Amino acid sequence: MDIRTFAKILDISESTVSRAFSGKSPVRHETKRRIFQKAAELGYRPNGHLASNNLPFAREQIVVIHPLPGIRLGLDFFFSEMYEGINAVFQTVGWQVSPHLLFNDIPLLGDFYYDVFKAANIHGIICGCDTDLYPDLKKRLDCWAKPFVLVGNHNPHGADNVRVDIEAGGRMVGEYFRRIGRRRPVVVLGDYKRECLDDIERPLARGKERGFLDGMKAGREEVVWIRGGYSYADGFASCLKLLQAGASFDCVFCGNDILATGFLAAAHAHGLKVPEDVVVFGFDNVEVSQFTVPALSTVDLQRREVGRAAAAGLLDLIRHKESRVNLTLKPQLILRESA
Repeated sequence: MDIRTFAKILDISESTVSRAFSGKSPVRHETKRRIFQKAAELGYRPNGHLASNNLPFAREQIVVIHPLPGIRLGLDFFFSEMYEGINAVFQTVGWQVSPHLLFNDIPLLGDFYYDVFKAANIHGIICGCDTDLYPDLKKRLDCWAKPFVLVGNHNPHGADNVRVDIEAGGRMVGEYFRRIGRRRPVVVLGDYKRECLDDIERPLARGKERGFLDGMKAGREEVVWIRGGYSYADGFASCLKLLQAGASFDCVFCGNDILATGFLAAAHAHGLKVPEDVVVFGFDNVEVSQFTVPALSTVDLQRREVGRAAAAGLLDLIRHKESRVNLTLKPQLILRESA
């Protein structure tokens, strides 16, 4: 099936199909998902000629794969800043960086990109580890002898890797609470309730928990634990749950900034003063965290630095095949008005 026939089935333009597969210019999220889903159903994928037309092959190129589980929209916050760091490094050598989306819930999508990834001018790949497609991708990259660097804390195959010390971030929050004399902590950590993400998310949550308890010098029984969800609404509900239960607390550590934003809104709506009555911390330092009322204290995962480190490491792998990349970056504590 050629691109003209495929586009006609979907009743969209050939250029939209081309842009969806290339990642070269924007296509609406829902349109792209519809294209990929129909392609998976029909067994359509761009051939080598289409792939070469979809990507600007006149230049040396690096591919950045952005895994996107459908329910984890928070990844978008991470990717944009990490991509900036990657792009900054490769701009200095005149190489183009091409982003590609992979959806966990459309497994056949990987096949569409493999024709592109193995092209001669694709010199290396940077991939987030939060995708079920990674094991198969790794086999193919090894077969094609393409250098690649994995970004993230889940690395079961021992690939070249750049990660952030999540446990250290939790420890910083616990130490801060202890330093300012807060002794009745609540930890709000989400649960994706998604089997395919268990192996990835559970270690991250446990790392935050271990670090926080170590920083607080507290046992698990001394902390109130709230679980379930990762959204603004979940953060709001967590605060209501605490208030309805009559829990005694003076500091709250949320597993991400969006949860913390919801918690802040509920606290304000129910007369809790932040930080006088309760100190609130998020995690990740997404951009919206500085615009909450009060501005949210959080842990910065240094996403641009992660991108730069991954790009510099990949460049070294390309130039010196015997090199290895194994970096763990330290997060930073960001103190704002909520603490």
